[in-house]
Amino acid sequence: MSTPFPAQSTRLRYSPLHESDFPALLEIYNSNPDFMEMSEGSRTVTIDTVAKDDLETRALPFSHCIGIREQQGDQLVGLMHVTLQNPRDKNPWLGLLMMHREKQQLGFAREALTVLHDWLRENEHTVLHLAVLEQNQRVVPFYQSCGYEAYEWRETPALGKVLCMAKQLW
Repeated sequence: MSTPFPAQSTRLRYSPLHESDFPALLEIYNSNPDFMEMSEGSRTVTIDTVAKDDLETRALPFSHCIGIREQQGDQLVGLMHVTLQNPRDKNPWLGLLMMHREKQQLGFAREALTVLHDWLRENEHTVLHLAVLEQNQRVVPFYQSCGYEAYEWRETPALGKVLCMAKQLW
C-alpha cells in the first residue's frame, strides 16, 4: 500500500487498534450476541476472543485492524479487519465489519465501507471480497445495497458454510 488508511470521513475517525482497545472491543462484540453465537458458539465472549481475533487477523500478511470512532468523542463504535492479500487467492478481503448494537442502522457501517472502497481503489485494488455466515443472512441485503454480489457458497472448517461475495471497485 502506498497510502495510509484515511484518518477520518464525514462522521467517523479511523485508527489502528491496539491491545488497550480490547475492553471497548469486548463491549462491541457482546452488543452483537446473535453474531457471537453464530461465529463463536456463545452469545457472550471474553477478552480472550477479542485477543484471538486480533492475533489471527494480524497473522495474515498485509492485514489491518481498524478502530472506528465517531468524530465527537473517543469511544470505539465499531471495527474493521481487512486483509489486503488473502493467502489463498491474493485478493483483499474484509474479514469483519462490526458496529456496536447502539450504533447500527445509522449509516456508520456504510460510511466506513465506502472509505475502505475508496482507499483500496486509490491503491490500485480492483475488488474486495467478504464472506457471510450462512446463519447471518440478514446482512446480505446490506452488502448487496453496497454493490456486492454473491459468487459462491463455501464450506470452511472454522465457520461452516459461508456465502462469498465480492464488489468490483473500478
